[in-house]
Amino acid sequence: MSDDGRLHLHTSSDAPDPLGISSVSGFYGPGTWAGWSLTGLLAWYNILSASSTGSVRVQNIIVYLLGANWAAIDTLRRLYRYKNTESQEEAEKMKGSIAAAVNVTYWGMVVVIAQLLFMLWKKIQYPRSRTTVAKILTIGAWLPALVFMVIFGIFNLQRNETHERWAQLDETLPALYDSSRGTIEHVAMLYGAAFLGLFFFVSLNVLLCAYILQIPLEWDALLGTTLLVGFSVIVVAISFVAGELSILNSFLAFTSIFVNPFSWLIYSISVLIEGGSLVKKSCFFMPCAPQEITEWDQIFALLVGLVLFGLEVWPSVEPRLFPKSRRTNPLGV
Repeated sequence: MSDDGRLHLHTSSDAPDPLGISSVSGFYGPGTWAGWSLTGLLAWYNILSASSTGSVRVQNIIVYLLGANWAAIDTLRRLYRYKNTESQEEAEKMKGSIAAAVNVTYWGMVVVIAQLLFMLWKKIQYPRSRTTVAKILTIGAWLPALVFMVIFGIFNLQRNETHERWAQLDETLPALYDSSRGTIEHVAMLYGAAFLGLFFFVSLNVLLCAYILQIPLEWDALLGTTLLVGFSVIVVAISFVAGELSILNSFLAFTSIFVNPFSWLIYSISVLIEGGSLVKKSCFFMPCAPQEITEWDQIFALLVGLVLFGLEVWPSVEPRLFPKSRRTNPLGV
């Protein structure tokens, strides 16, 4: 924390690099992240256009889910290594890689859950059954949500003196990091993400039980049951952290669900006010990584995303751009 009240973490790979940003995998580089994000946009495009086009390609949804789940597995793997590393200095240098994996896991979970909720709410009729697409989204979001349930447990272990390694993890972890905030706001963001993941994990298990028991996915009943069960678990979880069950804990449980969306809004406004300099110092949407967008592997990853985007969007755009091309083409192709 500096004199201006902000939490200033070293988010570049320049020496001394206390958080190990230089060791972050190219999987989290800017080109790979941009290509992966494009598949998320394509997944939204498929879901939003399904009701009018009568078709949906789940391939883009699956590709996006694969990226999020790969990051989720990587998060668990790196947290395990972090816990078992003997040197505290070496453990500190793992935080950059942990944060990068957490970022991708988090946004993958949030986007997929939003797609699932939108699809159930709109009751879109797909050529594949709505339940099939919902199953893909539910199963795909399960592991990322589990990761944040684990992170919630880790944050609780910070209170236990026998788990010194987890102490201060949240304060200096450059995950979902906004350089315009202070330590308290940063920790609140991470705790909000953990509570949100716990809520989603419970909700997804309610959905999975509905699938297994072949319960019809009626939106009102499903939403009511999910909110009741999920909210109850969050209340108990916060009560466990606070050490007692109270009305205040119930209020915290309710507000924790909205902490993260509010943080997204605040960060977006801060970017508009402060410009690109804030983005360069932060690791909020995009993980902090040492790679440059001009590096060969990053260009390739971005190119793959752009090609997939073009192949998906072009068939619907081409008739509008060239309405008479098919008529004037003598071959009719």
